[in-house]
Amino acid sequence: MHDLQDILRQSKLKALVIDTFGNRVENLLWKKYLLACDAIDRRSPENTSKSKEGIRCLLDNESQSSDVSTPSHSTHRERISIEDFEIIKPISREAYGKVFLARK
Repeated sequence: MHDLQDILRQSKLKALVIDTFGNRVENLLWKKYLLACDAIDRRSPENTSKSKEGIRCLLDNESQSSDVSTPSHSTHRERISIEDFEIIKPISREAYGKVFLARK
């Protein structure tokens, strides 16, 4: 642990990389934890879920500090493809390919 703290003090770039990677790992672990809690809630009777709510509230309060500094991205985005558009007419042919006028 002391070696890591020395590295963080000596190099701001390495500190930034470690902080960024750490935040990503924390977010992934948090999402996995929430999925596990949801799975347990679906399987367990209602009387055991009350004790988990207290734990979940404590963890929610702890995680809010890291969520403020880290932008949240949605985990599921609808992919957009060329099939989602109606091509009205070709406009021009550029160096990167054809350009079309289209509507969604």
